Amino acid sequence: LTLTPPQPQPSGYFTMSVSAQFQAVDGPPGTPPGSVSGVAQTWMRVDDGPWQPAAPLQFDDDGLRTLYYFSIDVAGNHEISHTEAISVDVNPPPAPIAPAVQPAGWTGENSFTLTWQNPDDTNGIAGAWVAIGAQAPAPGTGTYYPDTTLVTGLAAPAEGSWPVWLSLVDGAGHLGAPVQAGAMQFDSTPPVVQSELAGDTGNDGWFVGPVQATLTNSDGGSGPALLRYRLDGGPWQQTTNTQVVVPISEPGKHTLSY
Repeated sequence: LTLTPPQPQPSGYFTMSVSAQFQAVDGPPGTPPGSVSGVAQTWMRVDDGPWQPAAPLQFDDDGLRTLYYFSIDVAGNHEISHTEAISVDVNPPPAPIAPAVQPAGWTGENSFTLTWQNPDDTNGIAGAWVAIGAQAPAPGTGTYYPDTTLVTGLAAPAEGSWPVWLSLVDGAGHLGAPVQAGAMQFDSTPPVVQSELAGDTGNDGWFVGPVQATLTNSDGGSGPALLRYRLDGGPWQQTTNTQVVVPISEPGKHTLSY
């Protein structure tokens, strides 16, 4: 039996189609012609299939196939049957199932967790490449994590939203296409509220009429979520708007907290 290619990968799997050719001889090497009866027929079967005359075979599909074969000479002598296990895996692994980055939203802590489920694969999932960046990474780049579906302690390179890419590797060494598992959204810089007073001004910092105090909330990362303010120690007011105008008309000194 001659296989092409002759040997599988170290994983035990052929990563390309495999062809099988049969060639039988009667007698040990160097046997003179005519001193034995010669080969009459070689028989083969694949897995639990029927025995049939041997012919060239091609194994293209993923999976484990078992090839049995033997020859008979003209005198009717039967060779002991041979067995050859042929494991083929020519396809990359499927995409990971339910990949997710936690926390899922914006956070001030630069520590993230990546989880996923491994799909079914001919010879199993051996590990995964994890990369961080705006664009899909080149195959086999990033950090390799063997035999896991959980990666903890991921950190964003800086503040902002950073896509996380996940690419599975199967037991034969095939690389799956990278998929975006989510994003690390890191923002540790607090928002800034700016105030602007408008009204008719007098001397020594006093206003001589009603005043409008405009508060503007800004944030360059996750964006402003809430603006809280109060006048003269009164109850706190809050708004999701990025800007609010607080009217002040009572004479006297006033304190605006925000």
